[in-house]
Amino acid sequence: MNIPKPDNNKHRKSETPRHEQAMEPYRVSRGKPEHFGTTLDAEGANFTLFSRHATAVELLLYRTADSAEPFQIIALNPAENRSFFFWHIHVEGLPAGIHYTWRVQGPDDTATTGHRFNAKKELVSPAAKAVTDLLWDRKRASDPNDAARTSMRAVVTDEQFNWEGEPAIAQGLEGAIIYRGPCRRVYPSSLILRRAFGHVRRVDRK
Repeated sequence: MNIPKPDNNKHRKSETPRHEQAMEPYRVSRGKPEHFGTTLDAEGANFTLFSRHATAVELLLYRTADSAEPFQIIALNPAENRSFFFWHIHVEGLPAGIHYTWRVQGPDDTATTGHRFNAKKELVSPAAKAVTDLLWDRKRASDPNDAARTSMRAVVTDEQFNWEGEPAIAQGLEGAIIYRGPCRRVYPSSLILRRAFGHVRRVDRK
């Protein structure tokens, strides 16, 4: 006789993050045109996109990099969510780690004006601080009639870290990336390289 084992996880409190549990859409407000890109604050996340010729803009929110569908699509109101050429919106309570894309409508008369808006395509934010290409498909992305969700996705990041008192990483030059910049003249009193790179051990003159 097989006796079923008790399920110890049955009454365990769920540790799923809020944005995975939430079924109701996030509330939104007008937002601000400042700080191009995405900015986290105490109340949520502010999104800003520059587009001079866009006629309609949508923000698509995904839970993860491989989510098949967005859990919320937010249509921006031009009368409220546009300042000059900046489209902006604030999503209340949105945490870091959410993935997002933009969908933009506008003129599609490339031969005349050079514009090529395509409302079927999801676009990665040009000001994204983090991007995932897990579902990126170049071939499908180049097809103007393909509306599949295979674009790159930006990620909402939290950069509010207090570096005060944070110790420097004790690491040598092994594995370091060396940048080479052309310099016609380098003067001993010049601080340009010091300010640009933080520290310069040697400058080779050729």
